[in-house]
Amino acid sequence: MSAITKIPFISMSSICVSAVGVVAVALLILYRYFSLPSLRRRWEANPVSAQLSSADHERLRRWQARDMALFVTIMVSVIAFWPALGIGLLPTGALVPGYVFLMGLATVGLAHHFALSCPVCGRNIGLQSGLALPRHCEVCRTALR
Repeated sequence: MSAITKIPFISMSSICVSAVGVVAVALLILYRYFSLPSLRRRWEANPVSAQLSSADHERLRRWQARDMALFVTIMVSVIAFWPALGIGLLPTGALVPGYVFLMGLATVGLAHHFALSCPVCGRNIGLQSGLALPRHCEVCRTALR
């Protein structure tokens, strides 16, 4: 297989992976907005008032610091890899490992972002915020910061 026939395969692969990523993010956003009213109704029917301990606050702060660090790492990696794609600095054989590295890093970042839940109601914090820790949980309204 020559380098000319590999380029369209790599381009199609990246387009397909990007499309799957966009669809997955859209589904997560839809889930967030459509699940919130039912979770609030369920919570208001059985409220549990609880203050977060200092250990809970510390765990939330550490999660936010790691989340920000992962985000910056992913963005720096994408920015560093992007010119090599556009200008053609990398040989075709190096593009696939680069894509695999970026996809792996993005998967780790997303897994970490959606790993933590509110200590009181259990609502996923990654669904409540884009990057930083929200001030209050959107279901139980517990102060998280």
